[in-house]
Amino acid sequence: MGKCGLFVLVALFVVLSVVSVHAQNLLVNSSFEQDAVEDGLSPGWAVYSWGGSAGWVKPWGDTYGKWVAAAGGWNAGGVTIWCQSAPCVPGKQVTFRVQARGVSGCDGWAKLVLEFYGPFTEGGGMALATAECTPVTGVFGWTPLTVTATVPELAVRVRGLAWAEGMTTGCIEFDNASLETDGAPQQVTAGQAKTMPDGSLVCLKWPVVVKDNGSSFYNTDCYVADYGHEGVIRVIGSEPVYSNNNPVWLTKGCMLCVTGTVATVDGEKVIQATDLAPSSWDGPWPKTLAMNTKAVPEGIDKKGYLVKLAGKVNSVASDYSYFYISDGSRVTGEAGTGIKVLYPLTGDVDKYPKQDDVVSAIGVCWPETVEDTTYYVLNTRSANDVAPANQGGGDHEANLLQNPGLENGPLGWFYGPSFAVEPWAWHTGSRGAAIYGWDGNAGSPLSTWFGQTITATPGATYEFRTWVKKEASFIGDVKIKLEWRDANDQPVGSDVISDALAAGPDWQEFTINGTCPAGATKVNAVFAGENVIAGGAAMFDDAVLKITAAP
Repeated sequence: MGKCGLFVLVALFVVLSVVSVHAQNLLVNSSFEQDAVEDGLSPGWAVYSWGGSAGWVKPWGDTYGKWVAAAGGWNAGGVTIWCQSAPCVPGKQVTFRVQARGVSGCDGWAKLVLEFYGPFTEGGGMALATAECTPVTGVFGWTPLTVTATVPELAVRVRGLAWAEGMTTGCIEFDNASLETDGAPQQVTAGQAKTMPDGSLVCLKWPVVVKDNGSSFYNTDCYVADYGHEGVIRVIGSEPVYSNNNPVWLTKGCMLCVTGTVATVDGEKVIQATDLAPSSWDGPWPKTLAMNTKAVPEGIDKKGYLVKLAGKVNSVASDYSYFYISDGSRVTGEAGTGIKVLYPLTGDVDKYPKQDDVVSAIGVCWPETVEDTTYYVLNTRSANDVAPANQGGGDHEANLLQNPGLENGPLGWFYGPSFAVEPWAWHTGSRGAAIYGWDGNAGSPLSTWFGQTITATPGATYEFRTWVKKEASFIGDVKIKLEWRDANDQPVGSDVISDALAAGPDWQEFTINGTCPAGATKVNAVFAGENVIAGGAAMFDDAVLKITAAP
């Protein structure tokens, strides 16, 4: 199929002529290849799903690169959209192109949609006008979808949506996207904007909010960093930002679409926003460029860098709002050697880092001035940004598992069929692992697994625990296991296997314990599904594997 037909949803003159040769592709990461993590976020893109559908980044590409944006569903009313926004100019043409295909018995359809917005507004219900192409249905090979429209009066931003709907089986994949127009403001990084003269009209390239500077539901004042770490700049917006007719607060981790003029305020280069809207509420964070502050090259302002620290906790605030960590960089902190980690207590105080615990922490490095002396502090975003690195003198437990909360997709884990990381399967954070009960049947029961291999110490006692939830319609057994293996991956001794877990529709934590036998060099910590014949999903999240007794 060639170019899709156009269908105008709101009074909008659709132009069929060729876009100007001066048109530029305003999308970032247009083929989903940038820092791709299976089932993770795709930098620059937002994905939204509802009604029994979900979207993932998958390594299924074969024509336009390794990675694709995929959408699958199990309900005819389900919808998944992959979208990205860019500035536009009234009267100019916009063309949105994406390659799409339907695979694995797909019974849904794909289409492209353009939505046009006025300043400081976003969300389908606030679009000034929309246009879409004719859907392509069922199973089909790579097909170029295209929608072209003229920007209506008062519009300053366009959002291109790759739309998948109606699937109960199979999936739709998207790749090789472009959103082209001419006349749009110059697209620059935050670092480039800081070198431009006041009054320059610019659009920032995929900025992420890294620090709040006084934002509210009625105004925006924050610092943003480019995803690729090409600078940090302050963004000021004097008007409220509305999403689906409600004012919103643009918080840390939110990726923005920012257009505005360069200005100097109190000696600091800033962007005075003429248009501002969330592009993706969940980042992702800019790339981690350093393992500690000392590793950031000398001569570079550390402000705004995403840094990962690991070291011993040397003091904790009495109100549990921050702690200090000695990470080996010998940075002098406000309260001695170490770096202040801003980490407000959000859960059980017994799990807050204690003095002499060894932990890792990830966050944005930022200068803080106390009595005319500047120190670097680490601004964390969520509870998942601090994790135990090793057992210290405190009680903060040492988790031997990598990516235990599945926030980085299946990174570090091995898994079997019909088992995947999903954005709807979380106990905490935004992801968890799920067994697809609907893939099993009485004639061919499903058995599958999701596990991680860790170096083991013979004679040591291990505890493996995880949170489990099972939908009422799921029919099958779920278990957790400790499998002892030698250097050749052969079984050693007897594996520790739980009984079928009595999990239900509410999250529960289950635990098993076992002692590593002589001859074993590694242990597999495994979630397993057995004799699965029907139903919804069984879900796992927040796993812990730790040594409770030394040999």
